[in-house]
Amino acid sequence: MKKIIYYLAIIPIFGLLACSEEEEVEVNTSSIIPLTTASRNNQVQGCIEIEKRTVVIEAWDGQTIDGDIISIYANKGTADEEIIISQQELDGPSNKIRVTHTFKNGGYNYITLYAHNLGSLPPNTAAISVDGVPVTLSANLNTNGALDVVVKGFGVSCDD
Repeated sequence: MKKIIYYLAIIPIFGLLACSEEEEVEVNTSSIIPLTTASRNNQVQGCIEIEKRTVVIEAWDGQTIDGDIISIYANKGTADEEIIISQQELDGPSNKIRVTHTFKNGGYNYITLYAHNLGSLPPNTAAISVDGVPVTLSANLNTNGALDVVVKGFGVSCDD
């Protein structure tokens, strides 16, 4: 009788664990970058592919440290919008801003670089890396830098 009670107590726990590992993920099969963000045109400046949805994003001033202030958003303007970096002044490569971020979608996501100023030497030149892949995005007070970020394993790639 004790074995039956034990199994009855354990089975629901295994069921909960199995359900928590399976997560429904929306899959975008093409770029979802909108034409504008916050009344500025989005300029698509490339595409990178990543192995998994959780990544490390680093940001620093890619040229002269001149007081550039930026925000970086994931999927801005969509239901999955998230702030990755909010109004941070950039330093050099020896003092990078480092954030772990999980994209909500499979396939296509995107990052938007929003410049809050131009620094003392325009344009705002943020260098970022996504899981160690370096990308330079530029933005000014009229346009945003945008980057397609494709999570592999969902049947899409940057070549699509």
